[in-house]
Amino acid sequence: MGLPPPVFMGYYPKCVYVPEGEGVDWGNVKEICSVSDCISDGVIHEDHIPWHTFNRAFRYNSQTEAVRAAGGPGEQGVEVFAYSIYPVRFTRDGKLEIIDLDDMFDQSLPALPDFQPDPRFKEIGFDVVAFEFDDRTFDDRTADVVRGYWGCSPLSCNGYASQFGVNRCCLIDDLATAVEAAKCFQREQPEPGEYFVVRVNRAGGLSG
Repeated sequence: MGLPPPVFMGYYPKCVYVPEGEGVDWGNVKEICSVSDCISDGVIHEDHIPWHTFNRAFRYNSQTEAVRAAGGPGEQGVEVFAYSIYPVRFTRDGKLEIIDLDDMFDQSLPALPDFQPDPRFKEIGFDVVAFEFDDRTFDDRTADVVRGYWGCSPLSCNGYASQFGVNRCCLIDDLATAVEAAKCFQREQPEPGEYFVVRVNRAGGLSG
């Protein structure tokens, strides 16, 4: 089965972590641009009004909202990323199932963007990230609303970077390799959750 096109989830501000002088061998990795907030934190200031205006994927539909949520254009060390998810679920036995993202996210929140990211945002690689459901699994259709949250990115969080050959941003350059990583993480469950492949785009610095 071929992969369907990725779906743009929105923009998100992050403080990119640079692994220097900590006694850990990161190989060729110069910065952590993972989707997960575990190492490179998402920068959301709760005292700014738009912080809670994220969409159902917990991302912002405009660069302006993402920048304001991070504290404004003057916030130091923060940049905005654009994330696009492949709407495919990987089963424990390695099969691929195309899914409706409305079955995954909280439909009471604003919808995902119906456009592609700003062309100034260039692809820098693919991450594989866990989505952890609140007290239910993806197959539980008894709940009226499926809620969850983004979990770990095992490439950076669990030391899988060396196994799958990442670039300087701790992301995978090749989509086919990212799919294999997703199958591996779904099977081995280094952290709990359903694993998804996400394309990461970057413009550099806060913009909006």
